[in-house]
Amino acid sequence: MKIDDSRQASLDDLTADDVVNLVRSEHLAWIDIEIGPEDEKPLTELLVGQLDFHPATVSDCLQPAPYHQPKLDEEQDYKFITFLYYENEPQRHLAVLELNIYVGDSYVITVHRHPYETVKQVLREFPAHITGYEQRAILFVHHILDTIADSFAAHLHTFQEQSDELELAVLRVKGRRAPTIGLFRRHQEQLSAMRQILSTRRALVRLRRTLVAELGIVEQLISEHDYEGAWDLAVLVVDDGSADGTAAIAGAEHGGLPLQLIRHEENRGLGAALATGIRWFLEQEDGAEGNALAVLDADGTHPPELLKEMLARLEGEAGTKSRPTMACDVVIASRYAPGGAEHGLPLTRRLYSRVASAVLSLVARVRGVRDYTCGYRLYRGAVLQKATAHYGESLITERGFVCMAELLIKLGRTGARVCEAPLELHYELKRGPSKMNVPATIKRYAVLAWRILFDPRFR
Repeated sequence: MKIDDSRQASLDDLTADDVVNLVRSEHLAWIDIEIGPEDEKPLTELLVGQLDFHPATVSDCLQPAPYHQPKLDEEQDYKFITFLYYENEPQRHLAVLELNIYVGDSYVITVHRHPYETVKQVLREFPAHITGYEQRAILFVHHILDTIADSFAAHLHTFQEQSDELELAVLRVKGRRAPTIGLFRRHQEQLSAMRQILSTRRALVRLRRTLVAELGIVEQLISEHDYEGAWDLAVLVVDDGSADGTAAIAGAEHGGLPLQLIRHEENRGLGAALATGIRWFLEQEDGAEGNALAVLDADGTHPPELLKEMLARLEGEAGTKSRPTMACDVVIASRYAPGGAEHGLPLTRRLYSRVASAVLSLVARVRGVRDYTCGYRLYRGAVLQKATAHYGESLITERGFVCMAELLIKLGRTGARVCEAPLELHYELKRGPSKMNVPATIKRYAVLAWRILFDPRFR
């Protein structure tokens, strides 16, 4: 697989030259090799002769031994990792298999002898956000190793249950009175059960020892790399009473990121969905301080890759030495900032958005804001906490699309510094029809303008 920014391209039937070119490419490449009976010689030529990997590492790939343990070898230009994984075969036998991994600056090569379902799972749940980081290859290896470690939980649970059931069965047989003629049979049953218990216990011990060793490797990889400045990402999906399978799609397409799904039993409007999301964010254990909340539509019109630029502006890192930028509390993905644009939006929608922003600029006067109506924004956690403490449950009172302008203006009135990042909105990418009732929305903007001027609760 070649991964260019957030795009993936699966490549089959690669030649040795293709693999070499991918390894030497600046783009992140993941090459998965399943060794067949005829592959040993050409694989050795590729890994040793063309990629200059140490022959001992290739020997480990080609001749896995039953006594192999998880390990991490540091070479000059790459790391070589051996991880064990398990398959629970019939008759309660635990098959031990090997996954070998070469990782360089921009490539990951996985080598194994058996079809491996976890490899397919890694592909299905590829964490696209890692492509924005310099150390993306190591982050991707973390993802692979994480997936393997997660697979242990099911096996541990299965073998623990089997062991408990066998021990209970032995106790029941032991406590049962039987005629003398059945003593020999009962003794044989107990011996058989004890053998199964011991076999299951050995499997549990092996699983736990392997898991401890592999977690140690993951911790070592983490300690060797400086991830200062990298963000831990989680996804929150607020399903506002939809009937289009939103919950199922979100569960299947979260790309390996931690996912939280909150469902409203009935449609309560964008305002309620936004309030639910902010409440969930502020209630997290690590708190709002030092964290940020990105809000974007899930209809294809808000490009997630713009978040990198928005984060830079939030931290004041988007300028140059001659023109430094100040850190912000709120970053708006703005169609009206220099470099922004609108494509595929009907003329009436473009006019009403611009008029609404112009009117709100006159009555609200939030410094640094051109685009009051776009909902794609990044909020610093501390400013949401401050505004919630000030306004309480009335932070968001509008039910429909006007809630985005209401929230922005209230944040501005509690001292938030606002800036913008240019957004090229491609409305033609929108999936599904618009839910906006334009006349009703225009009316609510007029009501909002009146409230800004005359309602004391808005101050």
